[in-house]
Amino acid sequence: MTTRNRFAPAPARSVAAALLLLAAVAGFLACGGEDGTPVGRVSAEPSTIDLPYPGSADVELAWAPSTALGAGGEEATVFVHLLNDAAAVVRTFDHPLPRPWQPGSEMRYPLTLYQSLLGPPLPPGEYRLTVGLYGPRGRWSLEADEEVGRQEYALARVRVPEADFENLPQLDFADGWEPLAPGLDLQTLATRWLGTGGTVGVGSAPQGGRLTFEVEIPAVLAGASPVFDEGAEIPRLTVTSTCDDGAHSLSGTRRSEIVVQVPAGGGCEIRFEPNFHYATADAPGPRSVRLLQLFWQPDLG
Repeated sequence: MTTRNRFAPAPARSVAAALLLLAAVAGFLACGGEDGTPVGRVSAEPSTIDLPYPGSADVELAWAPSTALGAGGEEATVFVHLLNDAAAVVRTFDHPLPRPWQPGSEMRYPLTLYQSLLGPPLPPGEYRLTVGLYGPRGRWSLEADEEVGRQEYALARVRVPEADFENLPQLDFADGWEPLAPGLDLQTLATRWLGTGGTVGVGSAPQGGRLTFEVEIPAVLAGASPVFDEGAEIPRLTVTSTCDDGAHSLSGTRRSEIVVQVPAGGGCEIRFEPNFHYATADAPGPRSVRLLQLFWQPDLG
């Protein structure tokens, strides 16, 4: 049986209250200065960016604050969207403002765009990079060259070439790595958990380059506290590699990047060794570190 909602005519007072509510919601969704004007200007350099699979590219965001953000400004977040030719969001690169918003004080910083090896490649073509600013009360209006949606502004073109699968390194996640799991959103398309230790073998690499692993050491996992190796007190991840004879050590609960130089030909391995793990009832085994992103940057020349 289908149930339909039925609405009776509202009394005049209810209509007036509804109009006031709609006005309040409109103000919530479109924040600006006290009079609704833009709170600052945003721009990006360069205006054209090449983003191959599975690589990364940097763009510099520049903010010129002109008005205080007001309530909720301390929690301001930058949303960054990659739009296809149908104006659909296909990737996101959201992040918090790196420092407080201060009128009259310009803010510049690099933002890394990427296509992760953990996810599928974007279809080749041209995309638009759009940016906006939002907080607990909604989005703030900004000045920019082109507004493409509700307080969303196009700042650059992103060109995605055909994926060159033939020149990618062959990777083998062995030992304690779990299979790929569905991602968190359009920013993290897939993830892979590490148990009490594991390796990533580089079977072959037609040309040399750099592998960049973005990993997360979680503070808690499904309500469980970390179980440490004997003598350890804080979470630590040690990464060693026969690819470049390098060693990395990360400590604390945070996200970090690990860069490994891979020689042409490959034939090496990268070892991940945590000094802790979490034991949870909803996991197939112990878990420690989560791999969020993986990029490959071939050497030039």
